[in-house]
Formats: sequence, C-alpha cells, structure tokens
Amino acid sequence: MSRLMKAANEAVFRTLDDYCQTRGAVLANAGSPRWISSGRQDKEFLRHAKVGQTVSFSPRRKLASVSLHSNEYILALGFDLQDEYAGLTDVPVEGGHLTFALSEFGVVPTATVSEIRQVVEYSDLTADSEYPGHQHDGIASLYPRVLLLANTEARLPWNIFFRLALNESRYTGSWVDERLTDILQMVAELDGSRIPYRVLCRSIFDIDPTSFYLAEYRCLEALFAYTSAKELSASLSLSMRWSEVATALEDTLGWYPHEDGSLTKLLALASEADLRDISQMIGKFTSTVDGPARTAARNIYWLRNSIVHYRPSQHELAFDKFNWNEICATMAAIVLHVYGAIN
Repeated sequence: MSRLMKAANEAVFRTLDDYCQTRGAVLANAGSPRWISSGRQDKEFLRHAKVGQTVSFSPRRKLASVSLHSNEYILALGFDLQDEYAGLTDVPVEGGHLTFALSEFGVVPTATVSEIRQVVEYSDLTADSEYPGHQHDGIASLYPRVLLLANTEARLPWNIFFRLALNESRYTGSWVDERLTDILQMVAELDGSRIPYRVLCRSIFDIDPTSFYLAEYRCLEALFAYTSAKELSASLSLSMRWSEVATALEDTLGWYPHEDGSLTKLLALASEADLRDISQMIGKFTSTVDGPARTAARNIYWLRNSIVHYRPSQHELAFDKFNWNEICATMAAIVLHVYGAIN
C-alpha cells in the first residue's frame, strides 16, 4: 500500500506547529497547506518505502531499517556517524526521504521557535498560489541530522544498529570507555542471527551501566539451554541444532534450564583468566574450591539479582563502588568466548 504524500507532509508541519504552540508561540501560517519539495525518485521512496526494525533511544535519536522494492536501507536520525562502515553507503537525503523520516518517526525538532519561524513562515499555498513547497535543507536544519544508508550487503538490521550505536557512543560522552568499546566491536562481528544484539543495542546509551551489565547477562541467558540440549541431542543421535531441541522441549514439555547450573556450564567455555577477573571485580564469592567457572557464576548471578531485585538487606549496596567499565569489558570478553565456542 502506498503512503499518502499529503498526509505525510501535513504530519511534518503539524509537528512544527504544535512544537511552537506548546512553547507559547503560534506560527503565522499554522495549519496552512505546506509541504517539502521533492523530486520523482524521492517521491517514490516516500510513497512506497516500508519500515522494518526500529529502535528509539530518545525522541531525537532513532534507527530504522527500511526497504524499497529490492533495496535495503538504514535510516539514522540524530546520529553523527563520523566513521565509514563496510556494507553501508551514504545516500543523499532529498525531500521525499526527509518527509518519510520525519512523518514516520515523530522526531522532535532541535531548533528554537525563532529559527522555526524563519524557515516555516516564509511561504505557504494560502499566501502564494505559486508556492513550490519548502526546500528540504531548510526543514532539515530544524531537526536532528537525518542520514540514509544503503545496506548493500544486506546485513541483519540489529547487528548494524548495535555497531552504529556503539560507535556513536564514542563521541557522545558515554560512560563506555575505549577498552570496553574495542571488545564490543569484536562482539559485533559475531553471527548476527545468534547473539541478541537487540538487547545490547537498547542499553548502549543508558546512563546507568547496570543496564548494560544486565544486557550482557541476557546474552549468556540466551544460551542457558545449550549444554543440556546438546547432551540430549548427542544421546539420541539427533541431527537437529541444539536451539531447535531446546525449543521443542520448552514447547512440548514446558522444560527450561535452571539458571545457576546452566550459567556454570556455559562459563566453562570462557577463558579462566576472565573468570578469575570477574570474580575478583565483583568480589562477593572468592572460593578456590569450586573452581573458576562455578565461582564466577555465583558472582555474576549474585550481581544480576542485586540489580534486579530490591530487598531490604541489599538496600545499602553501593553500585558506584564497582568499576563498571572493567566489569562490563570482562563480561563482554566472556560473551565473546562463549559464543565463539558454540556451534
């Protein structure tokens, strides 16, 4: 189904009208017929492009996958993207592309009321019967940067979102330091169909580092069924992948793996040095009897529960005493090793 260009343009200018009105100013041509000038090719994009996966980090920072016929794109709103990316080619943003982005994703303007007046009030169809539409670069100047990237290698959207968000965090004053960023970039090279990039991506801009720790924990949690399903598959000489066996067990028998034991088995696939480091960083359990995997599992699971569950006994737990960059970097290294070891 084609998108209605008139409705899309009305949505863009209505947002500008409302934005100014809520700040005590009414635009002189509020409600008048206005649109963003566009050409034949970008009108085709506006009419027929389809939105796929999306993630909103804030009202002014969003990512989306978009398709038009057989072509795949990534739309980045509010991103600087100072580096080039393999498989992504910059596409010049014209009027139709801009109208699509602003009308579909409800982006909040960044301009002042005075700046909006200078651009929007210059003309409209009521004031000028020869009105050609507003120039797209003028409207674009009122909003966060809009980028359109051709996904020429058809990479999975959430993998791209994670890579873009991770790199953007370098330039936005994020708590994430260089070492953690470097390890996460290696994580970004893992099979996009296996690792839950959606979880990592949503937490990358969170100002609370505990959110990212939980996202890394969920990456391990996604593999909890691995060892049990793998053992069952081998015992019964099944040719199914372990993930298919685990899904069948849960759907048919309601079976699911126990967290504590499953985490210990998974961590046996990680580097012992990383396991010792994470136990030392968290520091709740320091047993030398249990072995590095078991001790690390107890520490990781304890910290996860301390973040997720509120109990009076944990009320005084000071999360700011932890070095979250070091903890999250070591967790990322553990995720990298574990996923690398699993077929």
